Amino acid sequence: MPKETIRNVFASQSRSLWLLAGIAVLYALVYSCLLILRFRTFSIGGLDLADYGQTIWKLAHGQSPWITLIGTHALADHFTVLWYPLALVIKPVLSPYSLLILHCACIAGVGVVIYRLVQRMLGDTGPALIFALAYLFSQYTQRVLFSPIHPESFSGLLIALALLFMMEEKVALYALFALLSITSNEDVGLYFIPVGVYLAYGKKRAVWGWITIMGSAVWLFMIFQFKSMLGPDTQNHLSRFALLGGSFAEIGRNLLLRPWIFIGALFNPDKLLADFQMFLQAGFLPLLSGWGMMLVAVPVLFKSLTNHVGMYRFWDHYSMAVLPFMWLAAAMGLGKAMKRKTNAPEAVPPSWPRKLLWGMLGVNILVQAALPYSPLSFKFDWKQLITNTHTRAGWNLIKRIPAEASVLTQERLVQAVAMRPEVYCIHYPGQVPGGVPKWQPEYVLFDTARFKGNWLETDLRAADAFFAASDQYQVMAAEDGWIVYKRISE
Repeated sequence: MPKETIRNVFASQSRSLWLLAGIAVLYALVYSCLLILRFRTFSIGGLDLADYGQTIWKLAHGQSPWITLIGTHALADHFTVLWYPLALVIKPVLSPYSLLILHCACIAGVGVVIYRLVQRMLGDTGPALIFALAYLFSQYTQRVLFSPIHPESFSGLLIALALLFMMEEKVALYALFALLSITSNEDVGLYFIPVGVYLAYGKKRAVWGWITIMGSAVWLFMIFQFKSMLGPDTQNHLSRFALLGGSFAEIGRNLLLRPWIFIGALFNPDKLLADFQMFLQAGFLPLLSGWGMMLVAVPVLFKSLTNHVGMYRFWDHYSMAVLPFMWLAAAMGLGKAMKRKTNAPEAVPPSWPRKLLWGMLGVNILVQAALPYSPLSFKFDWKQLITNTHTRAGWNLIKRIPAEASVLTQERLVQAVAMRPEVYCIHYPGQVPGGVPKWQPEYVLFDTARFKGNWLETDLRAADAFFAASDQYQVMAAEDGWIVYKRISE
């Protein structure tokens, strides 16, 4: 591209966009550093980074993506076909650090897409900037940043781009990112069915609307036909809707014949509070647009009908696939309200929408003060980022375990050894019945200093006692509360 053309492209962008881009880059860098520091101090909880880090590592090295931590194929856990191309792209720099950086960059990038989307719809850079900043300061964005990594944490950017290109009527790009979106997580196919309805009847693009509807429906059908053939279905979606019925057929019958079951599931006080908080971040603007509410209602209702607390409270990664729809619906609601007012005889743009937007941004920023996972909070534990003698001793012992060994370890340590062919996790239900391990791995790694207060403290102590007393294992190393057992060679 000629230098003059490049200069014109850059010059054509507004100062607000460049300001937001700079904020998004800084945002991604800050959170990447925080997550890497937490990783170095074994402060990242949960299994997701370990599960999907191992999945991507295996795919990048030509191995079957069997997740040893949970004992199933990666696609049986979540039908994320996107892992395959992602593994090839990221292979040259693959590490836990690169995955954490990518995780933060994708989530921050949604803010830039939201800016372009709102600017495209309203033709005003002010609201676009406020919407994007409100997204970045949303408590749900903060939570998902601190719960890496998961298919939904990557799907948010793909969904946002698909919605942007839909509104811009760039059909080829919309088709590409809609396809990437629905292959990022099995639930996302459901969310694109109303997108197809909006395309067909709201945007008057009937062909692409019905292609979206049929493609999403067929993809959903294929997933639930073939997912369980790959291995144990750890998600077991039906169990998350146990209140509604025990099978798809029973859920359908109950919807038609016993709708009060669904009403009771939705009007749970805890769920109503969660929905209120979700819409509060967007100033309840989605309620002003019929099409906007249709688009956001499906992911919100889907999660609200579950008995899974994390899903219906939109904790952690469960909010990421909802947020692009929420902010698009908010922009549609604001646009409708402003148009309705400016068409009045006096044709004076109202001042209340801008006041509402600033209030919405203020609420999202102020909420951070009370969140223990936000670095803007007075509750944030900065000590969890600082390496000390104890964590350094842990890394020294981990390095002594061979890269392709089978390892049994506890939840908070498993991310550090996840990108190896065989890793087993002691905390997972059913693997430690009565504290007696299901497997006999080559190595066992414990941080005994952190047993106290753990939700599985009893099982951890029982498992440690089992290996200490076993005549098949010996202590390979012990230092500052850490202990490594090694299986005695026959």
